[in-house]
Amino acid sequence: MAALFSLILPAYNVAPYLERCLRSILDQSMTDYEVILVDDGSGDDTPSLCDAFAAKYDGIRVIHKENGGLSSARNAGLAQAEGEYVWFIDSDDWIEPDALAILRQACETDADMVKFGYIRAEGEGRKAYPGFMPAGEYCGEAIGTLLQAAFAQAGKYQLSAWSHVYRRAFLLENGMRFVSERIICSEDYLFSLQALVQAKTVLVLKQLLYVYDLRQGSLTQSYKHDLAQRYTELHRQLRDSFAQADRLMQYGPLIDRFYVWHLIIGTAMAHEYRRIGAGSTAAEAGRNVRAMLEIPALRQAAKRADCEGLPMSRRLLLWAIPLRAERIFRYRFTRKLTYLLK
Repeated sequence: MAALFSLILPAYNVAPYLERCLRSILDQSMTDYEVILVDDGSGDDTPSLCDAFAAKYDGIRVIHKENGGLSSARNAGLAQAEGEYVWFIDSDDWIEPDALAILRQACETDADMVKFGYIRAEGEGRKAYPGFMPAGEYCGEAIGTLLQAAFAQAGKYQLSAWSHVYRRAFLLENGMRFVSERIICSEDYLFSLQALVQAKTVLVLKQLLYVYDLRQGSLTQSYKHDLAQRYTELHRQLRDSFAQADRLMQYGPLIDRFYVWHLIIGTAMAHEYRRIGAGSTAAEAGRNVRAMLEIPALRQAAKRADCEGLPMSRRLLLWAIPLRAERIFRYRFTRKLTYLLK
């Protein structure tokens, strides 16, 4: 009989952290699960550690593959999964005690997705993020409130794949796969939003079930020179997905706002200006941001974006994009008025 949960753990050069993650799973009181370790061409001791755990525990399987990136590893694990529900767990993080027991009860609702809270670990510090959406079952049009929150309050609504479990049949029925992070950035955003727009039932929990280890130098912390271009491709694929679901008219302006404000201004531009004096110069940052302001999709999205609820200061930034007013963005992030007066 197939397990209730398939826990898919991509593993790339995580030898110092892998055992911690696996121990948090093996110590669960609920044991109706399988673990699929996907060694993504690691160059450290990760492959041998995976094999050692698989040899010792019947419920652990290993896939060894050439390096293809996080999305490729997750897709490889999903292709081999047999459980009713799938949980994508990053192998340098860990899960809380009794997380699976709590999820087992939640999955009795047959929800397509179950969303839950998490803890962010940074060194010795811990901060809880239970989520701001009310707990409960969201069905049909009520899922629209989750989509509205995900787009309009992207800084607060967690979209990482690890913050949900997914009914495997639901993923297969909708052809859900992760797009390579070498094509888009924040591939979890695309996957989770594509799932939300297709879901019939989503269960939201307030319990903290996952621990996200924020390590300096990790993949999510590294600088990416082509961030704006990859976010632009993410935006294109999001619009295409919502068009296919016949939801673009309803959510298109919110998708544009999410792209312009959260992805480009709040992330790509912010990364450029915050690197000034720490690996970059003001001239280089300005040049890179001016290149972003020339992206046709960005300029079009800024004109279409939903401005409802945005303060005037943020609306001005949206209006500055078609004007190619890089100095306004530089002032926004550096607070140096001299840039505006040049």
